[in-house]
Amino acid sequence: MRDWIISLAICWGIGYLFYKSIAVMILFSIGALLLVHIQIGAREKRKKWQLTLQFKDGIISLSNALTAGYSIENAFDEAVKDLCFLYETDAEIVKEFQQISLQVKLNRNVEELLLEFGNRSHIEDVINFAEIVTTAKRTGGDLIKIMKSTSNNISEKIEVQREITTLVAAKKLEGNIMSVIPLGIITYLNLSMPGFLEPMYQGVIGRGVMSISLFCYLAALLLLNKIVTIKV
Repeated sequence: MRDWIISLAICWGIGYLFYKSIAVMILFSIGALLLVHIQIGAREKRKKWQLTLQFKDGIISLSNALTAGYSIENAFDEAVKDLCFLYETDAEIVKEFQQISLQVKLNRNVEELLLEFGNRSHIEDVINFAEIVTTAKRTGGDLIKIMKSTSNNISEKIEVQREITTLVAAKKLEGNIMSVIPLGIITYLNLSMPGFLEPMYQGVIGRGVMSISLFCYLAALLLLNKIVTIKV
């Protein structure tokens, strides 16, 4: 509901600023569908990234437990203890590792549980980790050495992603500020000099100019989003 209210407010606000028409504002309500979809996608992306960072700490704890002599099955119990010191007990990674630990006690394979975790989370690093553990257990390789190497590689990759995300975040903030400046200017002109923009809201030419301005504004937003979106 909150997403819908915000999306409708944005669409109606843009419709009013560029056209001052109730009919256009109602028509622009369709855009709320797209905005809600974008907001949900962004929220899911943040949640996925948060779980990725938590997973990095999880595999480090697993690697340490294996080095200390625990089996891969018992290592999850130790990892849960470590993670509870780092995060709240209702953190996603804590719940996932607790679930794996519980299922292991019911005689389910760790490899299978990790693959299920990867499929649930849709996180590439989790899926890769699950496949590596599966291969190592089936081939009888040095699990401790493989786990340590894998955890180091995944941790380094996630750290690089985090550094890039931190750098891009500042640019995204600048972009967000810049994106509201045109709307702020139109609002200021309408409030301080009501008659100044009045010709833009009347006649074919005026509405045409405002339509072109709106198109350029939306195109600039799309370009800005593409510039600050980096996939590692």
